[in-house]
Amino acid sequence: MAKLDDWTLKLLTNKEVIEINQNSENNRQLSQKGDLFVWAADVPGSKDKYVALFNASTPGTHNIDYQKAKYHSIKVGGSGVREAEIKADISGSKSFALAVTDGGDGINFDHAAWLEPVLSGPAGTKKLTELRWKSASAGWGNPRVGQSSDGRRIDGIGTHAASVIIYDRPEGYDTLTARGVLADNMERQGGTIEFLVLTDEAFDVEVKDTAEVSVDFAELGIGKKAKVRDLWEGKDLGTFEGSFSRTLKCHAAGVYRISPAD
Repeated sequence: MAKLDDWTLKLLTNKEVIEINQNSENNRQLSQKGDLFVWAADVPGSKDKYVALFNASTPGTHNIDYQKAKYHSIKVGGSGVREAEIKADISGSKSFALAVTDGGDGINFDHAAWLEPVLSGPAGTKKLTELRWKSASAGWGNPRVGQSSDGRRIDGIGTHAASVIIYDRPEGYDTLTARGVLADNMERQGGTIEFLVLTDEAFDVEVKDTAEVSVDFAELGIGKKAKVRDLWEGKDLGTFEGSFSRTLKCHAAGVYRISPAD
């Protein structure tokens, strides 16, 4: 506390931000586009909404088009399903990725494991755990070979949503099989995840240092026009029509109050 800079002190004593912490309702993830997230909350007794925009991407990694997945599991966890049988054709690609998403409800308790992952093809079979990955990311902690994200020994790879692990495809192997599971006890805590396998056609250009994150007013249910206030900066930004967006650096965020102006 004795070493606080002015910006941090201003943030910690910001009454509008404290009000979100103390009195907002129905906090929820509104949308996700790759590593760009929008969260929203209701303002009690008002039609206004609190909105947080997040750029969780990392420079040098890749944007992922999840719509081009070679395999996409059903939701594991929330529906009562504890395991997904995974089989994906990765032939013809230079690289492939194992991805875990949050099931659309945030990353709380989303501990995931790729059990017994195996590559097969004309060259025979190979355990995926014998290969080095090119890059790996997780929503909490780091992906681990032979360990779950909470430290238990497993035959596979432990990670936590949202996660993307990218490998070069070795010659002679064209099929990936595995079992995707939600870690023990996480379902009772509300964890939900989805498993995806992607090939290089789903990898977009490398992530840039900034990205535009936007929220559609229709998704908020507040009409076509709205006034926007930046709560961290304590500034009114004006009236916007249809949507509101901000260009954010990687690992940056913004928090706003959006008020109907119709």
